[in-house]
Amino acid sequence: MALALALSISGLTATPAAGVSLNESTALIGAAQVRGEGIDGSGFVIAVVDIDGVDRTHPMLSGRIVAEACFAQGDCLGGIDMSTIFGSAKPPCDNCPHGTHIAGIAAAVAPGAKIIAIRVSGKPADTIEALQWLSGVNLTSLPGVGSNQQLAAVNVSQGSDETFTKPCVTDPIAVGYKAVADKLAAKGVATIAASGNEWPSPGLARPACVPGVVSVGNTGIDDRIDARSSSASFLSFLAPGEDIESAVPPGTPGGVPGPDGPTGSFSGTSYAAPHVAGAWALMRQKLQRDGEPNGVADVMSLLSLTGKPITDRRNGVTTPRLRIYQALFANPARARPRYAVTDLGTLGGEDSRAYGLNENGTVVGEAELLGFNTLRPFVHRDGRMRQLLPIRDPQGPDFPEDGGGAGLAVSDQDQVVGNTRVRDRVTATTWPLVDARGVALEVEGDRSQLVCGRDDTSCFARDVNEGGTLVGEVGDVGAFVRAPASRRATLLPGISFGTLPSVRAAAINERGDVAGTGTAGSGSGRRFLAVVWPRLSAGGGTRVPLDLEVGGQGQPSEATDINDEAAVVGYVGSRNSRLASRAFKTDPVKDSRAPTFGLLPTLPGSDCCAAATDINSPGICATSASPTAKVT
Repeated sequence: MALALALSISGLTATPAAGVSLNESTALIGAAQVRGEGIDGSGFVIAVVDIDGVDRTHPMLSGRIVAEACFAQGDCLGGIDMSTIFGSAKPPCDNCPHGTHIAGIAAAVAPGAKIIAIRVSGKPADTIEALQWLSGVNLTSLPGVGSNQQLAAVNVSQGSDETFTKPCVTDPIAVGYKAVADKLAAKGVATIAASGNEWPSPGLARPACVPGVVSVGNTGIDDRIDARSSSASFLSFLAPGEDIESAVPPGTPGGVPGPDGPTGSFSGTSYAAPHVAGAWALMRQKLQRDGEPNGVADVMSLLSLTGKPITDRRNGVTTPRLRIYQALFANPARARPRYAVTDLGTLGGEDSRAYGLNENGTVVGEAELLGFNTLRPFVHRDGRMRQLLPIRDPQGPDFPEDGGGAGLAVSDQDQVVGNTRVRDRVTATTWPLVDARGVALEVEGDRSQLVCGRDDTSCFARDVNEGGTLVGEVGDVGAFVRAPASRRATLLPGISFGTLPSVRAAAINERGDVAGTGTAGSGSGRRFLAVVWPRLSAGGGTRVPLDLEVGGQGQPSEATDINDEAAVVGYVGSRNSRLASRAFKTDPVKDSRAPTFGLLPTLPGSDCCAAATDINSPGICATSASPTAKVT
């Protein structure tokens, strides 16, 4: 059915054409199949933010609009700037069908979902204010929203005439959009925007170009990309948006009466976006019902991996076309066990990294402190992240607290080891308890002792066992071990009874065996060797390093972990880049002879670049490999 009308919404142009029914477009994206499985978006709400508002009296939207709002400077009901009463989103003119058409699409994709209709002026500031309101509003405070309703997605089918070939991170308006999109995403709500209809101008319109916003381009029912659909390498999805027949307000020029109210057909990315918004409600309902993660990144990942790849012949970019059923019911990834992932947060800044976890659930790592660029050592325990207290200098005042650092390992007794940056150097640090101040380690060499972080020497503490013995390395001097009863750490000898220095002590098991790296050769022929320093016998003595002989033919190697049975993992290959490296795992080290070992297979499609980094007592080891991580 045709609607004799051309509509321009901030550069997003819709052109009338013979209609594709919503039955056809929802079937193409798999929504009809998902509804057959009992998933219809119930319990979720979709917000439609639009310049034309939404006609809540349209039969296709009967009982679906649960709240309305308006953000249009001086142009809301009664000439005010903002309104949240019913009637606020009423179309401002007789020829304003855009928002009603979009709401009809979202309602058809997710017939169990409710809709919040919001009219805006078209100015970015008003749209951002509408999104801010959505990010902070308590849905249950709205008169038409039930207590069990959750906001799933916000549809923004509007955009700038200007396009961006890269994610727009510095544009001042984009900065405002990103801030509010991030707030919504933190609550599990996706901000979904039309990519624009500006081709042949390359790039995406704003806000579709904003990082964190889900951008949607336009295809026909035959999966051909619309000639005007804006495209870029960072476009999120494609969805049907060509000649889509949906609701229009009564009296719209060219509107065709029908049993479900008047309809009209439009083309443009504006009408692709609500297909994705409706899909978000379906995805979240199913994932939440199954007890699976259903945040924005989770839904995005599932839809991206299972979408139909369509290559844009105009620029060679391949983008997934929405396929909801495949994401939820025909996705092999969902057949594997899924585990809850907890965001540990930060110390007020943006970045954090976790490095160690004990049996009690205590996590240590480094995180950015609000107002500082350096990462600080943290401990996360009892659901809260705290900065580890700064080092106390045994010979003077506390070291500066703004130097940064990291917790690298934690024992089951909550002793933490790691490092702290002091005066452009790094000092090995131990926190005897997570609530205690850090202690800078002293290391005893052949003829001297030093406090790590002093005398131009940097040190790292790498691991601690349950007995409190810790290991690490001192700059270019060598690996060290520190017994729990000793205040000072002792350097470990290198290969050939100390004639060549050790390099790094990476791990220690409960028996006291240490795994790490030594050196062999000299000058340009110097190479790294994976070694083990076996535990001392009851009679004491000197730890003699054992070359694991895993490199062969002069290849370098490093040991990265050792389990309680003294099986070792590591990698053979380049120390710095790990290019052409291979992960290895040995049999338990039982005597002075090198154990047998095996190179671990790389992942399918990868013939290099692997490193084993962790091993537990049953002998299961974690490796990193190109293109992804693996447990062997």
